[in-house]
Amino acid sequence: MTLDHIGDFDSKPEAIIQAACDAASEVQARTSGFPVSLNRVLSFGRNADKHPLVLKDSTAANLKLKEFRADLWDALAARNVPGASRNSFTPHVTLLYEAHVVPEHPVDAVSWSATEFVLLHSAMMETRYEVLGRWQLQAPD
Repeated sequence: MTLDHIGDFDSKPEAIIQAACDAASEVQARTSGFPVSLNRVLSFGRNADKHPLVLKDSTAANLKLKEFRADLWDALAARNVPGASRNSFTPHVTLLYEAHVVPEHPVDAVSWSATEFVLLHSAMMETRYEVLGRWQLQAPD
């Protein structure tokens, strides 16, 4: 699940990576693990060729996840790390890309406990990822 997209760069911006790692460490120190549950399926996007088919949550679900993402966004913004808007987060997992558009509908919930988060470098136009940092969340209360 992507929490934020820091940007597209020709090479790895070391100063931004370090600032993002510092922000992540700050947030990790005060955050406990939390449950995540996704219970809706639909197609995102308007691309005529392929639409991401995603698993997402209902509007009122995942308050702890949304609070965590807002806290992380604030810590990143305080260090001038680029990213999306603080309020532009729709929790989802992309399942596949498909030409067919699937209307939103409920499904049995897929749930897990969030116990860590990572900073990934995604090679542009590839499906290759490099872990730049990994942070364990505190044991839940």
